[in-house]
Amino acid sequence: MEMQLGETGVNRETAKCTDPLICGLIQTMKPKNCETLSSEENRLISLVRQARSGDRAAFDQLVRLHHERIYRMVFFRSKKQMDAEDLCQEVFVRAFKSLPKLKEASKFTPWLYAIAGNTVRDYYRKRKILSLFQSEPDVQPEEDPNSHEAAQPLGHVLQKEFWTQVEKFSKNLSKWEKEIFYLRFMDQLTISEIAEATGKSASAVKTHLYRGIDKYRKQSGAFARFMEDRHEQ
Repeated sequence: MEMQLGETGVNRETAKCTDPLICGLIQTMKPKNCETLSSEENRLISLVRQARSGDRAAFDQLVRLHHERIYRMVFFRSKKQMDAEDLCQEVFVRAFKSLPKLKEASKFTPWLYAIAGNTVRDYYRKRKILSLFQSEPDVQPEEDPNSHEAAQPLGHVLQKEFWTQVEKFSKNLSKWEKEIFYLRFMDQLTISEIAEATGKSASAVKTHLYRGIDKYRKQSGAFARFMEDRHEQ
C-alpha cells in the first residue's frame, strides 16, 4: 500500500489496503455522517452535568466508566504498577477539582485524557529532577496486572517481549508522533478525541500519526504483530 501526503497534511491511500492497522486508521479518518447521540453518550453527558453541579455520586460513576482506560493509559507510559495506580488516582483528583471549568460536557473523555497526559508529564519531570540527586537503578517494565495475558506463562513472556519492542520502536518517534500513536492505537481514541486531548488540529494529528505509522511499518517482530492483533479486537 502506498500513501501520499497532501498539502493539507492528510495522507490518502493509493492502492489496496492490506495492513489491518492502517486499514483501520484510514477508516477512522473518513468523514462521518452526522448522527444522533447514542444512549451511552447521552448518559455520559448527563453524568458530567450532574457531577459539574457538585453531585459526587455522578462523578463516582464517571470514575467507574473511565478508570480502566485511564489506568491503562498511564501504565503504558509509566510501565510500573504502583506508579500507574498513584497516577490514575491523581488524574481523577485533578479532574474533580477542574470539572467546573469544563464547558462542553460532551468533551469529557478527551478532556480527561488531556489531564492524564499532563499528569504523566509531571511525573516524568519529577523523576528527572530526582535523578539529579540520586541514582535510580534500571527497572524492567512490568506487565499490566489487569491483562489476561499476564496471568498465563506464555502471555507473560509475550508481554515482556512486547515492552522490549515498544522501547525500541518508541526511540524512532518524535515526542508528538509517540504520544499520538499511543493515544490512537494503545488508548483507542478517535482522531477528533486526540485533537481535543492534545490541542492540535485534526490534520496535524493525522500527519503525526501517519509519520508514526510509516515508522511502525518498518518495525518487525512481536511489537508489529501485537499491534495488528490488538487493532483487530
